[in-house]
Amino acid sequence: MGLAAALPKGPSHRFKCAFGLVCSSGLLAGAWLTSAEAAGERITVTTRQINFSVLEPERRTFGELRYLGGLVLKSDDERFGGLSGLVLTRQGQRLLAVSDRGWWLSADLSFAQGTVSGLENARLGPLVNSKGQRFGRKSLQDAEALATFGAGERRGLLVGYERRPRMQLYQVDSEGFVGKPRAISVPRAMKKGPNNKELEAIGRFGAGPNAGKYIALSERYLDANGNIKGWLWRPGRKAEPFVIRRRRTYSVTDMAILRGGDVAILERRLGFLKLPGMAIRLIKAADLKRGATVDARLLMEATAPSELVDNMEGLSAHRLENGDLVFSLISDDNYDRGLQRTVFYQFAWPAALQ
Repeated sequence: MGLAAALPKGPSHRFKCAFGLVCSSGLLAGAWLTSAEAAGERITVTTRQINFSVLEPERRTFGELRYLGGLVLKSDDERFGGLSGLVLTRQGQRLLAVSDRGWWLSADLSFAQGTVSGLENARLGPLVNSKGQRFGRKSLQDAEALATFGAGERRGLLVGYERRPRMQLYQVDSEGFVGKPRAISVPRAMKKGPNNKELEAIGRFGAGPNAGKYIALSERYLDANGNIKGWLWRPGRKAEPFVIRRRRTYSVTDMAILRGGDVAILERRLGFLKLPGMAIRLIKAADLKRGATVDARLLMEATAPSELVDNMEGLSAHRLENGDLVFSLISDDNYDRGLQRTVFYQFAWPAALQ
């Protein structure tokens, strides 16, 4: 029996939350609730539509994916930026993102003729600790990953933190994060990698051969052969390490678990004397197992300056009624508004190619 079926009926006990979740009013009205500040506040975010290709503005096909549209996001609020993890509702109408300075952002997406055209009802608030307080040090604020947490248990959103590698489960309502988080145990090996190159992507499988397991990918914690380390695990059980064969000099920045347990990964190339690049690759569910060296199928790759690639760090996926899968991406501007931007892109993977 799922959580929704198990809850008492009636408006005082059950209501719809954001992100396709169902929340118990008892949970939200009790220990989870904190101050009005932690619930977030309205901010103004302006948007401008952009094409992805610089040299061919009308181009829509990139590898196996079709470009649907994109936005440049701006705000005068000094807390806005650094967005490193992303989820959308199942219908793709609303987003929630986290930043590497410990803030969350929620907003509605608006569309015109099937293309994303703007952002509305934006709210921003702090990620809080188990005492309901904002994390005081940058090393504790560094949220890099975001994923939905699903059926049969207390539902919410998982947040992964990098510099002090850990995972927290938060509750959400129609306006964003609410209340105090619950810690989720992670493999010890995850905490032994190079500084600021560890936990970068997280998730929990709802179906497929790894149903019920958590997954985490490092940004650039490499094995002796230069492959990127990852882990599968169930709380209280021994971790199942695996590695992903690295593509050139790319690093993992996020992932999205797809229907049946396949995993899409977002990769980024950025650094001194390196043109910014991004790639989306696919890992088959059956390949994810203890000790495996996983090869991932390339779905698309793009590089600057021919494409408007920035520091792409957030990835989410949702499916359309026709079977196409929509990948949504967001960039981390590192709070350097003079050199970088916050961009939001959407690409479709046609059902016929899946």
